[in-house]
Amino acid sequence: MIEQSFELLGVSIDVINKESVFARVENLYEKGISKFICVRDVHGVVLHSRNSDLADAHNNASLTVPDGKPLVWVGRLLGYKSIGQVCGRDLVKIVISRGIEKEWNHYFYGGAEGVSDKMVNNLKKEFQSANLYCSLTPPFRELTEFEINQLQVELKMFDIDVLWIGLGSPKQEIFIKNSMHKLDVPIIVGVGAAFDFIAGTRKICPKWIQKLGFEWMFRIFQEPLRLGSRYLKVVPVFIGRSLFEICIKKRFTNRYGAVKNL
Repeated sequence: MIEQSFELLGVSIDVINKESVFARVENLYEKGISKFICVRDVHGVVLHSRNSDLADAHNNASLTVPDGKPLVWVGRLLGYKSIGQVCGRDLVKIVISRGIEKEWNHYFYGGAEGVSDKMVNNLKKEFQSANLYCSLTPPFRELTEFEINQLQVELKMFDIDVLWIGLGSPKQEIFIKNSMHKLDVPIIVGVGAAFDFIAGTRKICPKWIQKLGFEWMFRIFQEPLRLGSRYLKVVPVFIGRSLFEICIKKRFTNRYGAVKNL
């Protein structure tokens, strides 16, 4: 399996798509304990340079999946034609579906009150033979050592293979970075809002809007107070810095041949 990646605003993005992502997950699973999979969007990429804890978390990721459509566009402009969008909710369903024959046990940690229960119920209807477990809603504050130990005991009791974290970014990535060595789980994935989308507590963007790359705008209309200022600050920065990096990388590629991760 040829593994490729490119660097964007300091974040390594893996060249992956819906057809190839499970093979990469399975490969990480076979390598051993606690491999962190990061599902990354435009907001997280821009935040990388402003949050040193998030930057450290990105550096600890074994696989960074392109959630946002703009990340896919950048990858294709750089010549990685096979890259495709793999949003968090799709990744959850792909790994659960393909993991059934391997008898993988999945645990969902995060979400607001009742969200993880609704999500697991919906997933059980779709994947009736899958082994799915969920936790109580975690506190908004940082977990104590005792609470992390409780989570560890529960994960071990259910012999969990894949731990799905839905605490929002950058909280979930930082939590995973700080806790993954204690949790003793083969695969840990931060999927954020995927919990709400699968639970049905948040409306999924129509596919035609997703294809145009305007899912972020659809989400602003859904949650203007929470997301409006975030994306108005992030999108212009992403466009400006991405265009600059693409131009630089294209120039070096044209002059010196294939150049990766400048």
